[in-house]
Amino acid sequence: CHLLVRRWILIKLHYLILFSGSLSKPLSVTPKLLNVWEGSCAVVSCNIQKEYNNRIINHVSFAWYFQPSFNNTLNDYSGVLLYNSNQTATEVSSEFSNRVKFVGDLGNKNCSLKISQLRLSDKGFYGIRLYWKAGKWQTQNKWFEELEIIVHGKYF
Repeated sequence: CHLLVRRWILIKLHYLILFSGSLSKPLSVTPKLLNVWEGSCAVVSCNIQKEYNNRIINHVSFAWYFQPSFNNTLNDYSGVLLYNSNQTATEVSSEFSNRVKFVGDLGNKNCSLKISQLRLSDKGFYGIRLYWKAGKWQTQNKWFEELEIIVHGKYF
């Protein structure tokens, strides 16, 4: 019986090692729901995996949006642009001007974002569109993750 249990554990461990890369997402955003007070700040933790589907993720770029939606004409997501890793001076919407800051480290595949002085009008969905190249042919890949921020009135 002890030998059977040991064999079963080894089979399960082999399965986890073999298939763990193919079952994961290339991007993780946490938490998926943030409840915050008006006037406070929120940091959205965002991490890019080292590989996806057993291929190394490289040549990474991304864009953060407020109220993102899929645009059929562009065949991509769009919305109020908060940050674009491809631009040195991102054109942020005036409603988020001086309140959004990239706090990640792209070299370490960290894509975290901080939003300060939250307003009631900031309530809604936020999304990140990840672009990367992988594999022998360096084909372009895309992934999208979303979260919701709920801003509550000031509490005194």
